[in-house]
Amino acid sequence: MKRTVLISSIIISTFLNAQEIKTSTEITKAFDSKNYEKVYETLNKKTKTAVLTSNEYFILGRSAYELGRYNEAILNYQMILQEEPSNRRVQLEIAQSYEKLGNLREAKEIFLSVLDTKVPAQVKENIILKLNSIETRLQKSVLKLETLLSLSYDSNVKNQADKGSYSLYIPAFGDLNITDNTEKEGDTLSELVGLLTHTYRVNNKIDIQNKLTAYTQRYFSHSENNINLLSWAIEPSYQLDKSKLSVELYKDFIQVGNRNYQTNTYLKPKVTYNLSQNSNYIASFKLNKKSYLQSSNKDRGSYEYTFANTYSIYDETYGLNSFTLEVGLSDRRKGTRTDVNNSFYTLRYVNRYPLEEGLVLSNYLEYKDTSYKDTDVNFRTKREDKNYFYSIELTKSLKNNISVGGSWQYINRESNHKPFEYDKMITKLFLYYPF
Repeated sequence: MKRTVLISSIIISTFLNAQEIKTSTEITKAFDSKNYEKVYETLNKKTKTAVLTSNEYFILGRSAYELGRYNEAILNYQMILQEEPSNRRVQLEIAQSYEKLGNLREAKEIFLSVLDTKVPAQVKENIILKLNSIETRLQKSVLKLETLLSLSYDSNVKNQADKGSYSLYIPAFGDLNITDNTEKEGDTLSELVGLLTHTYRVNNKIDIQNKLTAYTQRYFSHSENNINLLSWAIEPSYQLDKSKLSVELYKDFIQVGNRNYQTNTYLKPKVTYNLSQNSNYIASFKLNKKSYLQSSNKDRGSYEYTFANTYSIYDETYGLNSFTLEVGLSDRRKGTRTDVNNSFYTLRYVNRYPLEEGLVLSNYLEYKDTSYKDTDVNFRTKREDKNYFYSIELTKSLKNNISVGGSWQYINRESNHKPFEYDKMITKLFLYYPF
């Protein structure tokens, strides 16, 4: 929901920015350069000696909004409405200013009035998302259940490397030439996700969110790869004028092939900062304790540290674009295994583009580089993995927030240790159903 609300805010504000604004060249340049302090001071000073034009009042209102002076923004917008009472652009700006002030009922009333007029289809859809968010925030305690059901085909169930030969060093026998002619196997699988979310709003600035997630994955012919997951997370957050602070505590339990396999426990503080009405920046740090439950894997336990940066921006021409950089490392907790200690970085790009009302095309592109710190005794070199991921997804929104869609994914891992190389394709159809 938080990401959906961000998208709606960005799309609405882009519609507002698209409206033509004319005033003096100097003020326009300063405004376009986001020098809001200069614009605010100049136009505010001018109001002492002259009456502003509607466009100047609009620019002054927007500058006041960007500077966190929401009451002043509303007063300047209202000056425009005295001359142009049906100006939808200004009405939406006032609604968003009321929302920032926490005056949700006033914001809701204005959003509803604009919704009844002729606005672009994408803006109308996202006003509805805004209204849903406000309705949720007006409630002290909110309980929500969401489900996702999918059917997929995995072209390489066992992540099998291509056929070929490689050299392996066995201390008792020396160098051996290993030939692997195992065929790749594909299979159909189903997935079911249930997410129960409870949000408790302490006040307009503080809320506490609890999430309980149940996930199951079932292969038709390879039950040894079935996965069950149960997780719980709690995330208190504090809302400031242009930023949000939160800390997430997460715990999960994973079964593979109906055997207890792994647990993760992590702490993740996060800062979300709104750079403008159509862009934001998220920084987070995650400390994850990984534990493996089978006796043969218990020495794989590690502490993983990840620092992530994400910049998101909405453009009317190119849609919503997100750019992420993650850097981190994994430290072995005990034992001498050589496949645990590593450092890594990840580059990720996501684009969500509305093709038409209710139809969204999404593209995901990711590259991850992992460098292991210890020399593998069998290969006598340090392992280096390069992971490539691409996905294209089409989602159609139906009535009552139900969505259907399909995606195609390509996954490719390259490694200097051949048994760890593989590639696969996954084709998926899914249904999202909220209760």
